[in-house]
Amino acid sequence: MKHFKNTNNEIFAYDDKQVAQGYGADLEPLTDADLAALREAQKQERLTDADTARANKKASGKQKLKDLGLDDEEINALMGA
Repeated sequence: MKHFKNTNNEIFAYDDKQVAQGYGADLEPLTDADLAALREAQKQERLTDADTARANKKASGKQKLKDLGLDDEEINALMGA
């Protein structure tokens, strides 16, 4: 199985028969080390995105509670902070 990436860092895998048929011709070939590094970078990006989404939801939730009339002490008590 040979691995390739496009300009958006999307990974494609083709077997030798597909490569012989021209699959991946317009893509950048990846070594095993490149593939591992790219997958790790994508994993870190997903984790960062998840952390950002979690922080945004927490802030949104706090604002909604404030809009309902709760003060910061009440919100902190509800959120366990």
